[in-house]
Amino acid sequence: MNKIKQDYCLVDHSIYPVILSEQLPKFFKMNINIRNSVIISVVLTIIVIFISLSVYGENTDSYIHTVPVEPSEIIDSKSVSRFYELYNELISIEKEDSIYPYIEEIMESECKSHDELKIKEEVYDRQFERFDSDPGLNFDIGYRSTIEVTDDDSHSIYAGLTWKMLDDGLFENKNRAETAKYNLALSRLRYKALQLNRMTGCRHDSVIYYFNNLKLNILNIKFQLLSAQYDLLKKLYFLGVIHLDETVRVEERLRSVENMIDNFRLYINAFDHKDTARGFIEPPFIDIHIEKLLQEIKEDDTYEKIADMEKKIIEGRNIEWDKRRFNIFVRQGLDIDENNRGTGNTTFGLNLSIPLFEDTKSLIDIEKREKDLIGKLGRLDIMEHTKRSYYEYRYKVGDAIKLHYKQLYVTEKLRREFIYNRINMGNLPIIINKINDLTDIDFEIIDLKEKLYIGALKILSDSGRGYNSDFIKSVDFVEDQRRLRVGERAIYIWSHSFNLYDNNFIFDLLTAKSIDRALLSASKKINSKKLLGFLDRAKELEISVELVGSSTEWIFPENFHKVKERVQRLYSINPVVHLDIEPQILSDYSEKRDIYIRYYLEMLHGISLLKEPDQTLSVSVPLHFRDYLNEICEFSDIVYVMAYGIRDWKKMKSKMAPFLESCRDQIVLSLRYTDFDRELDMETFIEKIKKETAINRFAFHDVKRLITMVERQP
Repeated sequence: MNKIKQDYCLVDHSIYPVILSEQLPKFFKMNINIRNSVIISVVLTIIVIFISLSVYGENTDSYIHTVPVEPSEIIDSKSVSRFYELYNELISIEKEDSIYPYIEEIMESECKSHDELKIKEEVYDRQFERFDSDPGLNFDIGYRSTIEVTDDDSHSIYAGLTWKMLDDGLFENKNRAETAKYNLALSRLRYKALQLNRMTGCRHDSVIYYFNNLKLNILNIKFQLLSAQYDLLKKLYFLGVIHLDETVRVEERLRSVENMIDNFRLYINAFDHKDTARGFIEPPFIDIHIEKLLQEIKEDDTYEKIADMEKKIIEGRNIEWDKRRFNIFVRQGLDIDENNRGTGNTTFGLNLSIPLFEDTKSLIDIEKREKDLIGKLGRLDIMEHTKRSYYEYRYKVGDAIKLHYKQLYVTEKLRREFIYNRINMGNLPIIINKINDLTDIDFEIIDLKEKLYIGALKILSDSGRGYNSDFIKSVDFVEDQRRLRVGERAIYIWSHSFNLYDNNFIFDLLTAKSIDRALLSASKKINSKKLLGFLDRAKELEISVELVGSSTEWIFPENFHKVKERVQRLYSINPVVHLDIEPQILSDYSEKRDIYIRYYLEMLHGISLLKEPDQTLSVSVPLHFRDYLNEICEFSDIVYVMAYGIRDWKKMKSKMAPFLESCRDQIVLSLRYTDFDRELDMETFIEKIKKETAINRFAFHDVKRLITMVERQP
């Protein structure tokens, strides 16, 4: 395949990939040999003209000076690389699919609270203690003097005890103590709602702080992008290619972003919040489990408890104790006559006073019914308010879907443009504008996520629940990111293919085909320097790599010490090792099958003991190994079943049944590209297998066959 064919298989037009040079427009049919300096100059000059066109979208022909310019002075590989670095920085921003712990810490964070509940608890506790311990006993003392005209004055003194039973006495005090207890319980129930509102305000600020840090990251990338674009336009201006006014819009955007960065930094620095050691990872879009939330509101008995407390308080308050008197008293008197002689007597008695005309019962009943009604209506109001708030919230979730696909579109467009650019067919203005678009979309996405998290806090607070992860779910877009292809995908890359193709080409190919796992040969033939670069780049692109060992001689016991050294060496480079050891290819396998299988299982067991808890061991096995699945699944973490040569999905379903029964979660179905005439046939087959068997992980043999299949498609 020539260079143009090789690169254009990465464009991936799915069913009709643009691969063969005969399918390309005439401009694209250039052979690599004709890319001389003249053509490159012409292409770069066109790019220079379009740079200014990208700023305003106007026809700039009238602005172009006639001063001759060497394009290499303006656009070089370093300039393009800078834009590519910024693009990679954007797409490499760490994202999380689950609502990971730090976000939960923010949503559940305990904020500073006031002590008013403690004060109320102290007041009501004191009231309860005071009234509950007061039986209504009073000590009485009195003095009376009678002044007579005849100077026969008399004086009387008495002292005694009065036991009040009703008004301001034993029963009213008991009622007061009970009322204090009910008031305390009522305050605690109401304080929960008050605290939720306060916590929501505090957590609202914490969420803003968190997302502002994410926005600041995007703005910094945006600033670097606009700075690079502005520097390019300055060169064009001073070389006489464009006028000064054609730089204004980019300069205005640059200064605007710079101002936004300053504002965000001021807010972040002023906020009383500690940075997280885990960093600021972009959380997923979220939605609310509205059915769960409404069901919990429906089952919550807080409203009834509040109504009951209020009714008990009403009952106590509406007894007119001051009109009900029943007192028992005992007194010792002392009378003094004009001769200062005293005589005394002891008095015992009681008094009772009950109103004859009183009708408070009907009033109490009305007030109690009112509290019951308020409790029921309160629940209904909360449910209706929660529903209305959620309907508004759902519009934001709809916006999330739109932004997600907008982001996918621009990212895919950029991916192709960078591939075109590598073969001198790219349009740098398009690349710059699309990266600008991507930064704007990423900023919009983070801003929308912030609104979704704040909105969720508000709805949960207004519903009286507070944040609870049971009511939150992430909006999953994983399947949509697989570029029309179902399932998780891996591919075998043998040393010859790996050494032949550039690393960037391989990664572009994997991305185009939605492959996120590479089984890479680690034989002695491989270019070790290229391998290390591949592993580093794979981490950046979040592509998993398994280093493959594939020597059949490894099964023999006398070679195990070599196997051990080799596997430990591979684990020191990469945490996942794959064994593609196939004893069935040995010439005497049919005669010594049982012996070789035993050797294989012993070797596999020995290697499984070498790995650490954070390391993974995977194996490739043929279909006829199904009789040894228990041992294979026990000794390995991932099992790739090489089901080659099968094109009938019913037969494949039957062949895979034993594997799925033994260790479904460990199984990966390995297919061979050469078993299918077209990519469409293979994708149709995979979709059917996934639907019928629920297998979701697939592997493909191999990179070279993939390129061959894409080339031969019509």
